[in-house]
Amino acid sequence: MSRPNNRWYGNVIRAIRYYPELNLSEQLSPRESEEREAVKTAISDIGRQRDGTDVLKIVEMVDWSKTHTLDGAAMRLHMHVNTAKARRSRFIRAVAKNMRYF
Repeated sequence: MSRPNNRWYGNVIRAIRYYPELNLSEQLSPRESEEREAVKTAISDIGRQRDGTDVLKIVEMVDWSKTHTLDGAAMRLHMHVNTAKARRSRFIRAVAKNMRYF
C-alpha cells in the first residue's frame, strides 16, 4: 500500500504514533499540546461510535504498541483487511480534522 499523497498525512501519523509519549509528558511545547488534544478528541469522538472500539483496537495494535501490521490486526479482529483500512483511515481523518488540516 502506498502512502497517500497528502501533505498533512505524515504529520498526522506522527502525532498518532507519539500520542502515548505525549500523554505521559508533563512539559510540552504548544504544538505537542495541540497534537495531543487532537488525538484525544478523536479518541473520544470515535469511541462513541458504533464500531469505535474496533477502530481504537486497530490504532492501538498498529500505531501505539506496534505489535501488528494492518493485515495482522484485521485478522486478529476477524474482519477484512479493507474494513480495517477504512476504519483506521477514519481515525486518521478525524485527527487531521482536529488538527485543522481540513
